[in-house]
Amino acid sequence: MIEKLFPIKVIGGWDMVDTLINNYYGVTFTEDFGAFKSGDEFSVITINYWDGIIDGYNKEGNEVLKTQKFKVEAI
Repeated sequence: MIEKLFPIKVIGGWDMVDTLINNYYGVTFTEDFGAFKSGDEFSVITINYWDGIIDGYNKEGNEVLKTQKFKVEAI
């Protein structure tokens, strides 16, 4: 799966944590996006669309390695 809003490729699927918070599994960034660089791989990332934060976690999924704020505007 390739996410259309963010430059990520998702291998392991995703889960909805809350209405505007999703976890994505087996993620590779396909382009540079702030703190995340093309080719960065994470076992889990959490995208919080409400607060505008992406967290990339270590292999165990218990430590945030990188965080990036973003802004989304409805058009």
